[in-house]
Amino acid sequence: MDSDGHGHFRDVCMVYGDRYRDAFLESIREWFIRNASKSELAALRKTVAQRAARIGKRGERGRPSSKDSQSWLTDAKMAAWSHYVDGWSWRQVAESRGTRVTRANIRTIERTLVRQVDEYASTIWTACLQAGFDPSGLDDEKLLSKLEEALHVPKFREWLWVRCGIPFGRFPNHDMTAGSRKLILKLVFRGRRANAMGLVRLIRRRQQTRAARSDPSSVKK
Repeated sequence: MDSDGHGHFRDVCMVYGDRYRDAFLESIREWFIRNASKSELAALRKTVAQRAARIGKRGERGRPSSKDSQSWLTDAKMAAWSHYVDGWSWRQVAESRGTRVTRANIRTIERTLVRQVDEYASTIWTACLQAGFDPSGLDDEKLLSKLEEALHVPKFREWLWVRCGIPFGRFPNHDMTAGSRKLILKLVFRGRRANAMGLVRLIRRRQQTRAARSDPSSVKK
């Protein structure tokens, strides 16, 4: 995974997300650009130009998903890890983020964190499928057993690190392999369910869009 020389830069991306702009910029200069090929530098220049052109214009509304927001992925991973690996309550997770929790808002905060973790679990499930994990014909017990076997495969772990930020033994001074395995096994069924529900919602939206195009009068105003 690090044969292209960008391993350290990937580590910085997954650990810091979009939090520490100075360290992030320094890593781009020092670790990515130093090892970048001509094609990578050309792609970087194109992306920078596109981003510069968009600055000042109105962006997309709504919270970005894990697919396009590294900071969201980092926050979701930390929330899931704190709750399922460290055993924190949702109140403790929220307070660790600096959120003031009261009796009036605790339920709303809990629902928000649960939805975030559900989306993160869906990201993990999708990454497992992309890595070649095949759950077809497996009951829950056999699925967990097969997934545990897959978690011993280095390439499978590397993919979960790149896609979901699951660290495993990424940092020698603080081995998080046991916690990483626990987190995935805790979230696997939530991820499968959330992934399925997301697919159902997508199909419904497409059906509604097709219906609206064929019969504009059916659209509620």
